[in-house]
Formats: sequence, structure tokens, C-alpha cells
Amino acid sequence: MPNGQELTSESGSGEDWNSFACDGEICNIDDVNEDGNPGTLSGAVALIAGSAVGGGVLAIPAATASAGVVPSLTFMTATWIFLCMQGLLLAEVTVATMKRTKKRSASILSLAKGTLGEGMGKFLAVLFVLFSNAVLIGQLSKGGTVLSSFLTDVASSGPIYSAAVFLVAFSVAALINKGGIKFADIANQALLFLLLAAFAALMGVGIVNMDMANVAHTDWTRSLSTVPTFLQVLNFANLLPIVCTYLGGNLKRIRTAVLLGSAIPLLVCMAWDVVALGLVPFKGGMGLLADPVNVLISTGSVWVSNLAIVFSMCAVYTTLIGTYFTLDEFFAETLTGGSKISAANNAKPSSSSAPAAANKEVDWILVSLILAPSTLVAAIAPQKVVMYTFCVLP
Repeated sequence: MPNGQELTSESGSGEDWNSFACDGEICNIDDVNEDGNPGTLSGAVALIAGSAVGGGVLAIPAATASAGVVPSLTFMTATWIFLCMQGLLLAEVTVATMKRTKKRSASILSLAKGTLGEGMGKFLAVLFVLFSNAVLIGQLSKGGTVLSSFLTDVASSGPIYSAAVFLVAFSVAALINKGGIKFADIANQALLFLLLAAFAALMGVGIVNMDMANVAHTDWTRSLSTVPTFLQVLNFANLLPIVCTYLGGNLKRIRTAVLLGSAIPLLVCMAWDVVALGLVPFKGGMGLLADPVNVLISTGSVWVSNLAIVFSMCAVYTTLIGTYFTLDEFFAETLTGGSKISAANNAKPSSSSAPAAANKEVDWILVSLILAPSTLVAAIAPQKVVMYTFCVLP
């Protein structure tokens, strides 16, 4: 079925969407891949978790030190509950839009237009693109910094840094456009597993070196100041439209993916918050006396430093893959009216090379729209990255 085409019966006569519904949810009669299965639950969980577990996780202790462990964990959990409710509501709206438009996908643009009108929809679409580009710029800069610091002492400037940024961007584009969406899905799940393994090893080192006296500090009056950080680090709402597309609009599976996928970054943030604040004492207006990451690295051998690099790069790539998918789907629907993820799930072998060549041209146009601006900003003007990210990100 061509991208953007209304769902119809096998005979080709346009039937009501409900003829494809199972217990009030979108049935997978049509929305299946060539193996007869919809997108996997593990893939959807990895998309949500991998995008949320970014470099911002390591900055959490700086925001929570003044409040202490117990208040910060309490407000972190409350924020997660709020974001889960937001995500579940957005999923309901997305699936309802898919049913209303009788399409396999619904982007942020179509959601906003359908609920808020044409003008407001376009305005929110612009904000969405700016937000997503801010994430791309931040993650590309982080990836370039980690790679260049591994090769040289100069981490955020110079030709080596710029080359590292371009390398990260090119590898993401190649992973998705050359390997294909399904290959990128498998790679994303593998990267998330490697990320969690590296994180678990780092936490093992940190727990051994914790001082429980440092964890005793508590100041509930400073708790509210931690919420903006949690809203940014744990946010995953921008991924919900592609998760709904990926899972064929099956609300039961979508709800499970939201709860499981968002719980993983919550547990990661909680663990790092406790260990980091246990490693470094808090001294009033002076804040933390040292960077918990540096303290953690200094407690072990070179392999601890390597684990930190593995964790950081996996976090960069999983976030980039998820953000790339969101923008890829957005521009694909805007330009062609279809969904690349849905098309990949329903792909059939074809003897004609002309459609494939045309699709490749569209793919590289999308790559240019998605990665070129953010890569240039991150590589050529790294000093602008912090300012741009600060202005756009919540």
C-alpha cells in the first residue's frame, strides 16, 4: 500500500476504519511487516529508553545536590508519573488521529492541526523542529567532544573536534539509510543493552566508594528547583507518534512500551543520583566539591574511564537515533504524506529498481534536512551550542 493511502480492504473498496479494529484498537491485519508481525515491543521500549538516557543524566547531581537524595528522588518519581500520564494521553490522541485520517501514521504536525487548527499546528511544528534540532546539536557536540578528547587534549574545538562531529553524524545517517530502519532498530536495542551494562559496571564501582554520610543531607525547600531538570532528562513525548506508528496503533502494546521504556531512564537517574551524591559531599553555597564523574573515574583504573566513554557514546547514539526517527517521520509525512517506518514494516520485495532509486533520493534529501544544519552548527560553531540549547530546550 503506498504511503499515506487510506486503509482499505483487500478487495480495494474503501471500508470504515472499524473493519480493521480489534477490541477498539487498530488490528494488525494490515499493519504488519513481511514476516507477519508488527514492530516489536522491545524495539519500542529501546526507542523511548535510549532517547531519554542521554548525556543530561550525568548532570543530574549538580541540580539535586542542594535538595538531597530523598527529596530529589521523591520529585523525580512525581515528575516521571506526570510524564507517563502525558505520554499515555498523547498516545491516545495519536491513535485517534490515525483512525480519523485512516492512515498508518500521524506526525506532530497532523496531531496539532487536528486538535488545535491549521495555524497553531504549523506554529507547534516549527517549535518541534527547533526543539529536535537543539537535541541533535547537543548530542552531536557531546559525541564530538568525547571522541576528540579520546584522541587529543583539545575536546571542544579545532579540526579534530569538527571531524569527530561529522563522523558521528555520518555514522548515524549511514546506520539508518544504508542499513535500513529495521537494522537501525536492532542496533538501537544493542546500544541500549551496552549502555545499561556499562552503567551497571560504573555503579558497582561507585557503590563501593560511597560515603553514606553524604547521602544524609536533606533540604525539602530546594526540591522544586530540581523539577525543570527532571522534565528535560526524563522527557520522551516527542517519540510517541513514531512509537504508535511502529507498533501499528495497538494501544495495549503502546501503553506497555511507555511504562517500561520510561521506567528505565527513571531507574538510571535514581541510581546515578544516589551514587553521585554519595561520592561527593555537598557544602552549602559551594555546591558539590567535585564532579562526581571525575571522582568515579579517579577511584578506578583506566577501564573505568573507558566504561564512562562507552556509556557516553551509547547515550549519544541512542538519543540521536530516536531524534532522527522523529524528524525523519515528520519530514517524510510533510513532504510525501507517508510514513517511512510503516512502509518499512510493510515492505514487500520488488523487482523494479526505479521506486527504490526514487526512495533513496528522498532518503538523502531527508538526511540533509535533518542532519546538515545541526551538524554544521555543532562542528563549526561549538561555542553557540550551549546558548542555542539553553534558549530552545525547556
